[in-house]
Amino acid sequence: MLLTEFTELTLIVIALRVSYALFTVLLIVWFSFDKLNWFYYEKNDSGESVVAFNGHPLCMCLAWIVLMSEGIVAWRYYERNCGIPHSVAKTIHSSLQYSAVVIMTIGLAITFNNHSEKNLDHMASGHAWLGMLVVFAMVAQILLATHTFLFTKYERFKMQVLVWHRYGGLFIYLGGIATICMGFEEKQAGIACSSNYCHEKIFASMLAVLAVLVAMLTMAVFIHEDQGITTAELSEKINLVTNSGGGPARVLGGGWAGSTFGGGAIYDPGDP
Repeated sequence: MLLTEFTELTLIVIALRVSYALFTVLLIVWFSFDKLNWFYYEKNDSGESVVAFNGHPLCMCLAWIVLMSEGIVAWRYYERNCGIPHSVAKTIHSSLQYSAVVIMTIGLAITFNNHSEKNLDHMASGHAWLGMLVVFAMVAQILLATHTFLFTKYERFKMQVLVWHRYGGLFIYLGGIATICMGFEEKQAGIACSSNYCHEKIFASMLAVLAVLVAMLTMAVFIHEDQGITTAELSEKINLVTNSGGGPARVLGGGWAGSTFGGGAIYDPGDP
């Protein structure tokens, strides 16, 4: 049974990594098309050089599609299926998420710089509005998690934050994927082609589909790791944590989170 579950999950993770690797390759190829202008400096109305806007989608896609997807996988898969210690898996998870925030910040800076130099309006589309919301939510999420799990001593508060961190983070991630798809649609509308089936528009559609596929595979990993467990397995996990000297274990997810995904998370106060 364990071998079957391990094999299923491993195949999902492999498919996820192949998908976001393919997405990255197609994204670079997409930028190379004539109408996308690669990463060459653009010109404003005065003929002055302006930083290339393509740096924005590159940064946001790398942050969300690659780093955040792998960060979600790292949190549980690395520990349970790769034999990596819990503390190391936690460090990898947080490092990937912090890296994503840094790259997102660079992507936003490129956008505002490009629009300012070309006298374009800021925050003038649904893509921009949703994008700013999910970026602010992501920053708040990671700051709250850092403060809670590194500096807070109240174990009950940590337990509550853990549930919201897991599922809140997932919702933010999906919001980012939706924003990326909206961005590709917005870019398609701005590409002047003689046909709606030019390479630039076809690749944008392919990238949007791949972004959704990556999100679905990431969700599959998340749900697979949160499937309900039997009473015997639950008792065994509680005994393992209790006997390890870390204090009594508590089962999380008994509310809406547990009922939605069919199980709870084991929280050990001795190892936040």
